[in-house]
Amino acid sequence: MFCREFYELKRDFYIDGVLYGITNDWVDLTAMLNAEDLRATRKRLIEDRCDRYLIETFHNMRNRFKSEKNWRLTKSCENYINFQVRKRNEHIDRMDFLEPQMLIFDLHWFTLGGALDFVREIEKALKNCKNKLIEHDEVVTLIIGKGNHSRHQVPVIYNKLIEIYSDRISVDVKNTGRVFLHFKKKITYSDGLQGVL
Repeated sequence: MFCREFYELKRDFYIDGVLYGITNDWVDLTAMLNAEDLRATRKRLIEDRCDRYLIETFHNMRNRFKSEKNWRLTKSCENYINFQVRKRNEHIDRMDFLEPQMLIFDLHWFTLGGALDFVREIEKALKNCKNKLIEHDEVVTLIIGKGNHSRHQVPVIYNKLIEIYSDRISVDVKNTGRVFLHFKKKITYSDGLQGVL
């Protein structure tokens, strides 16, 4: 992608410091996932902006229903939120074809249950890939945020991931709103032979 056009894209879509804003990192990832095709990247960012608006709307509705103790509608909103956030991470469906630097998934705005389900989906997709974990370990980056917008500023998704994956997870020292989930290479027949010889 031409530098000037790329910077224009960032200028048009970058909104940071707002709960549902688009960061430059997300613009970069979207461009990478769209093979740096300017038109496809712009289209996806426009869709993403709409997705974010819907997610924000349903989070607000969920909070209202929750305060009214209307659990059926609260759950319905949570299901829709998780569906929309999953949709933003649609590249999971192309796991076999993603380069290592594209193994980045955004857990922002998932409910806790939705985030954990999605991480399990990532695990399953990666382990079922025909060309991943064959020659080397893989690292998946999970964008989780820092909990600034969570209730009482407690990063519940982060805390739960650390609890569940403590031996396979590390925090990005450059950005504490990201964690790395490590996957070991699959043991192959030749690996077994090396241990015997």
